[in-house]
Amino acid sequence: MGFVGIVQQGNIERWTLCRPERMNALGTSLAGELSECVAELGVRAAAGSAPRALVITAEPVLKGPNRIWVAGGDLKELDEIDSAEGAQRYAAMLTNLLEAFDELPLLVVIAVDGAAIGGGAELALGGDLRIATSASSLSFKQLRVGLATGYGGAKRLVDAIGLSRAQRLVFLGETLDAQTALNFGLFHRVVPDLSGLDALVTALVAEVGRESVAAQKAMFRLAVRAHPGAAQAGELEIFGRLWRNPGHAAFLQGFGEKGRKTGKETKG
Repeated sequence: MGFVGIVQQGNIERWTLCRPERMNALGTSLAGELSECVAELGVRAAAGSAPRALVITAEPVLKGPNRIWVAGGDLKELDEIDSAEGAQRYAAMLTNLLEAFDELPLLVVIAVDGAAIGGGAELALGGDLRIATSASSLSFKQLRVGLATGYGGAKRLVDAIGLSRAQRLVFLGETLDAQTALNFGLFHRVVPDLSGLDALVTALVAEVGRESVAAQKAMFRLAVRAHPGAAQAGELEIFGRLWRNPGHAAFLQGFGEKGRKTGKETKG
């Protein structure tokens, strides 16, 4: 264990994957540690003591001219899985991890800095915002090792970019550079480096309330998982519960005070 470095600064918690000898590859060890981390964060969120945002990244590994962010699955560990049931348990662990990111009532940012390959590309599709450096890339190479997407990546890809583009990426095994991934909608923003990431996230969480983020995430989950009628009904119910939460109430109060002040100035 000890592959995930955790640092909290103000309202932001950062998890950094660091397993250079395996190029940060995903296996049972790293998946287990991440699962423990997200479960513990979920407990804190339920108790109201979680940060406003979670940033997940990895310490890049240089391999010749290549900058590797997360290099797929850890073949050494995966070779020890010798049954279909074991394979399903492993894949379920990472599928549930990405689902847990979706369900956390806080902003989850995936920060990619290098090549996200195979399972690493599936990890990169998690979270609410995906920010990448210009040195980053995505490639779905699962078919080239006799497998297929395994962490819920097929649905995430189709939800994000549609079936035709998902087929193109997976069957042709194309590598998308950062700008192309941005154009596809797989990255939300491309930056020169991650030096300003914390400032960007800090500014973002200062602008949006905790309750609003949690509600919007719940609405997005309904939008992609429920049939239209249920999604609309659920969104209305969430919106009603969100109304006059502390952030919204403060905004309305400020707006009202500004209006009264403006009215007095106009009358005078």
